[in-house]
Amino acid sequence: MSPTLTWLLLIAAAILIVLGAVRFDMIAARWRELFIGTPRPETPPPPKMVAHDPTNEQ
Repeated sequence: MSPTLTWLLLIAAAILIVLGAVRFDMIAARWRELFIGTPRPETPPPPKMVAHDPTNEQ
C-alpha cells in the first residue's frame, strides 16, 4: 500500500470518528451559523415548577 493511500485512509478514519462523536444537529447548526448567517436557536427557559401541595387540598 502506498504511503499516500495510507495517510488518506487515516485522515478519513479520523473524520469519521469525529463525526460519530459529535451530534449531527450541533454540526449543522454551527455550519448554518458560520456560512449562511442563521443565528443559533435560543435555548428555552426551564419549565416552571407547579406549587406542590402534599395534603392535596384545593
